Amino acid sequence: MYTLIAMIACPYDGASAQEAAVCTQYQAATSGIPSKGVPIVPDALLQDIKTAVPCLVTLISGLEPSITSPKMPSDAGSKLLSATAALRAIMARQSALDAASGTPNDTTKLNEFISLFRDKDNVAVVSVLTYAARSDIYDARLNSVLILGNIIDNTTVCVPIVHLNDPELDSTDYGKNGRANLLGIISVVAPWAYFENYDAIEQTRAVLSAKVGENPDYKTTRTILDNIDKRLRSQTNQTNRSVPLPGEFKTACKNYIDAYRAKHTITGTFKY
Repeated sequence: MYTLIAMIACPYDGASAQEAAVCTQYQAATSGIPSKGVPIVPDALLQDIKTAVPCLVTLISGLEPSITSPKMPSDAGSKLLSATAALRAIMARQSALDAASGTPNDTTKLNEFISLFRDKDNVAVVSVLTYAARSDIYDARLNSVLILGNIIDNTTVCVPIVHLNDPELDSTDYGKNGRANLLGIISVVAPWAYFENYDAIEQTRAVLSAKVGENPDYKTTRTILDNIDKRLRSQTNQTNRSVPLPGEFKTACKNYIDAYRAKHTITGTFKY
């Protein structure tokens, strides 16, 4: 979906330039000196979510070359914390509007946020958020997990799947916490995962289940893995697990896996 939008926007240089000019204020609002604290995006910039969400997602995408490990550079980490806090604030406001609508289980406003986010997201955006979800910074983990849990889908779930197959997660306590975070995120997609994603989730679940075993230190992780198993089993041969991932998304996942493997160790073989 985001690829199509990019293709449509290209011929209209004036419109693209105008969008870039509008987004400049979000770049400025999230910039600062890390040692002086994380910049807070002014509330006035968050009122129009049709502007704020695309600009903040584009900003996060631009951090992808700098954030290539859970140990984020201080300047990029500060900007990411600022942007994700702003997105989290928008999500909270949208959810509050749903709660005040008077309609039980209303998610109309939150779904508006999700749609705006997905229109601009891609594997680069989810890569940045995935590194943050397994980082040593608590607020980065919290913000990113809350966002990913709402926006993750079949087009981008391959990213946290790849990270879950990185043995480095076992080397630190925050990495182990990050693993539980990422398992919770991929569980969202499990009941409607396409063929390649379904296979990768099941393979990852089986490997990690064998690794954690009955170790009491991994009680939470084991619970999440059991939940993933149940959610995968809710699918049948007539559901998405038999449907191939569309070509452009399959290619994006394969390219991401190849690039990740070039820098990190990952286990498992995937069908992307």
